[in-house]
Amino acid sequence: MNKGELCKIKNTHRKLNEVHLLWHQASEAYFNPEGFRTNINATIQALRNITFALQNEKSTIPNFTNWYEPWQKDLKEDKIMKWLCDARTEIVHKKDLEIYSEAAVTIYTYETILKAKSNIPIFISGKQLLQHLVEKNIIDEQLADMDVYAAVERVWRISEFPESDLLYLVAYGIGKLYGLVKEAHEIIGASIDSCNIAFKDHAFEVNINNIPICMEKELNSRRELIDLKNFISRQLIIQKVEFNSNIIDDMKKKYRKIIDGLTKSSTNSPSVYEFANFVVDLSKQILVKDKFHVALLFYRNGDMNWEIIQAVFGDQTSKFIFWQEFSKKVRNENINAIIFTSEVWVGTMDEYVSSGKRASEQKGKTEALVTNVFVKNDKTITYSTDFSRGFYGRIKLGETIMSEEDNQYNYFFSPVLKVWNEQ
Repeated sequence: MNKGELCKIKNTHRKLNEVHLLWHQASEAYFNPEGFRTNINATIQALRNITFALQNEKSTIPNFTNWYEPWQKDLKEDKIMKWLCDARTEIVHKKDLEIYSEAAVTIYTYETILKAKSNIPIFISGKQLLQHLVEKNIIDEQLADMDVYAAVERVWRISEFPESDLLYLVAYGIGKLYGLVKEAHEIIGASIDSCNIAFKDHAFEVNINNIPICMEKELNSRRELIDLKNFISRQLIIQKVEFNSNIIDDMKKKYRKIIDGLTKSSTNSPSVYEFANFVVDLSKQILVKDKFHVALLFYRNGDMNWEIIQAVFGDQTSKFIFWQEFSKKVRNENINAIIFTSEVWVGTMDEYVSSGKRASEQKGKTEALVTNVFVKNDKTITYSTDFSRGFYGRIKLGETIMSEEDNQYNYFFSPVLKVWNEQ
């Protein structure tokens, strides 16, 4: 089907677009109880109309019954889809949904150390909520003296799924039915993205959890990250490093032959451990040349492609936030290998135990360039290169030591490890 060609299941496709728009209207009215209730009820009703419309247009789909029956079975066995179907009946024939607003507060380091929930007015701010919880001693005041942060989520919930945001459940239903309508287009030799009914406002795609990408962003936007020391909001920004020919040429001039090896290695899709060797060599050249090395994270997604992001840590709390939030990216993108390289301070465990001082706070601390290699369901390798600084900051590298490690000693990686263990 060429772009702009008439859609052969136009009523079904229009119903999908309708529910898409209604969901965003409900999201925009999230902190307006009456507006949210009105729009979420309309969205749930419109969801069921998609399958009604598809069945009315079945004559356009070859071998419809044999194709549709497995879909029907899947939708009936899916707990969320079954609830959405029942909820639609409840709304149309009986009464509105019984929904309530709740705030969930989670206190984090690299681990989850406290969870608290409270029924609150949906419009209260995260800062006001945290201050209230500290005043009532629900959150221990001593936590405020630690490098911890709170994630505050204000959500609408229903009793049937008390751990889920109602808007998330509906987004899941839309993503699931998007897959149905997309497949129906493909059976008739069409594309859901290029017919004349295609959604025009923005790209309509879903992630591996059946959540439309546009909705996932809005769901995450209502989650506040707040430093408990000063109740200031924090925000994680992930900067993706995009390589182009000009950048590669500049790096080749500066870091010479190692870039050729790195580029060739990446193109030929070597093992993670082979690729890590190139990263280690490159990192040492960068450190010697620039006299510093930013934290770089290489990760391989489910499509076996490598990507790079730069991590900038302002303090310990920012490290906690980064790894907790990055673990969500690991889950959503099926990331299966990570190479993390950075400068670190090296101290002694004895002084940490006796004084509580981290390596960065110890008088006799030294510096090292460390590259950690993590692979899902495989061994963890660490490369550590001690270095010192001479006149004018000149870097003198020591020996690079490679060791196979137990992940319990890579405490910062525990949020990602938890995701991999669950999977």
